[in-house]
Amino acid sequence: MTTANKITVLRILLVPFFVVQMIYYYRGGHEINRWIAFSAFSLASVCDGIDGYIARHYNQRTELGAILDPLADKLLLVSALILLSLKNSGFDELPLWLVGTVLGRDAILAIGALVIYYVNDKVRVKPHMIGKLATVLQMMCVGWVLLKWDRAVLHYLSLSAVVTAGLSVPIYLADGFSQLGTSPAALPQIAQAGKLPFELERPSLLGAALVMSMRPNIQLKEGDLAPDFSALTNGGGRVALSDFIGKNIALFFYPKDDTPGCTKEACGFRNAHDELERSGVITLGVSIDSVKSHERFAAKHSLPFKLLADEDRAIVKAYGVWGRKKFMGREFDGVHRVTFLIGADGRIKKIWPKVKTATHAQEVLAAVRGG
Repeated sequence: MTTANKITVLRILLVPFFVVQMIYYYRGGHEINRWIAFSAFSLASVCDGIDGYIARHYNQRTELGAILDPLADKLLLVSALILLSLKNSGFDELPLWLVGTVLGRDAILAIGALVIYYVNDKVRVKPHMIGKLATVLQMMCVGWVLLKWDRAVLHYLSLSAVVTAGLSVPIYLADGFSQLGTSPAALPQIAQAGKLPFELERPSLLGAALVMSMRPNIQLKEGDLAPDFSALTNGGGRVALSDFIGKNIALFFYPKDDTPGCTKEACGFRNAHDELERSGVITLGVSIDSVKSHERFAAKHSLPFKLLADEDRAIVKAYGVWGRKKFMGREFDGVHRVTFLIGADGRIKKIWPKVKTATHAQEVLAAVRGG
C-alpha cells in the first residue's frame, strides 16, 4: 500500500472519531468536544490535499486510491452535513437545501457507479475540477458552522456549494455514459453476441455490407508464428503461450462473458472439450473481461478450460482482433469473434475470422482431425 493510500485510510478512520465527538458535544455541550471534532474534521480535510499531492507528484496513483479517496470525502462530508442539519444541535443549522442537494447528488453518483461496475466489472473514477471545488466549498461550510462564525456568510458559501455540486452532476453523468457506451453489454443483445440479424441463408446486400464492416483487420496469416502472451485466468494463476510448447491450441477470442452468442460458443467448446483433448488440442478462451467475471462465467456454464483475462487488451491487439465494430449505424471498439488454431511448433495453422457460434467448436475439431 502506498503512502498516499495510507493517508487516505487515516482520513476514513477520522470519520467515526469526528462523529463521536459531535455526539458528545450534542449531549453535554462541552466546548472541548466541539474543538476536538473541528480538529478531526480539519485534519481529514488537510490530508485530502496531502494524499492527492503525493499521489500526483510521486507516482503513487493507484486503482485503490481512486476508490478510497472519494469514499473518504463522502463519508466525512455526509456525516458532517447530516449532523449539522439537526435541530437543537448547539450550532447554526446547515440549510436543508444544501444537505438535500449534496445527498441527492451523491446518491445519483453512487447508483451510477454500481451500474457501471455491474456492467463493466470495474469503474473508472475520474475527478473533475468542478467536483473538487464543490467538495472544498462543502468542507468550508462545515468548518464555518463548527467555528460558529457569521451566518450571513454561511448562506453564500452554501449557495456556492449547491451550484457547484449541481454543475458537477452532468459532468459525471457524461463520463458514466461514456464508460457504459464502450461496453458490449450496453448494446442490443444481438450485437453483443456478434451475430447480425442479416446472417441468414440468403443475406441481403445491406446485410453483407454490415457483415463486412464487422470484419477484423487481422495482419497475422496462417504459417506465421503466433504472438506470445501471458495473462491471468479463472481459477487463479497465469497462463502463457510458452506453457504449451509441443501442443496444439484452439485460441478463441470472444466479445463478452455470459452474452448469448459467447455463451453458445463457449458451451460448444465445452461439449467438444474431451474430443479436442483426445486429439491433442488445448482450448483457451480470451476476452477483455476481468478474472472475477471469467470465474462467474465458467462456474455458471461448467466450462472446463481456462479463460484469459486480457484487461489491458495486449493479447487482442497482438492478434489483431481488437478494433472498430459497427452495428445499426453505431461504431464502437470491441473484440471481434475470431479463433486461431496454433500448432505444436507455435505457428498458426488456421484462422477463423468469421464464426458461427453454434457449430464453431465442431469446425475446429474437424480441422484438427483433418490434419
